[in-house]
Amino acid sequence: MSDSAVEFGTSDAISKELLSLAANSTLAQRYKPGFVLHVKNALHLGAGGRAVRETLDIAAAAPAHRCVG
Repeated sequence: MSDSAVEFGTSDAISKELLSLAANSTLAQRYKPGFVLHVKNALHLGAGGRAVRETLDIAAAAPAHRCVG
């Protein structure tokens, strides 16, 4: 993540990890190294299993990306 994405005083660290997890879990992305990293980070920071599962449910519901151009 960029330095500005991890600055203090904005969103909390767990939310950032869950957002990153969702982004890496969508049909358009499916980036396994990022998926594994953000699951570990979220759990280490104190996110519960339910929060991780809900994040994955939201990502799974996202429509497939359509190429533009």
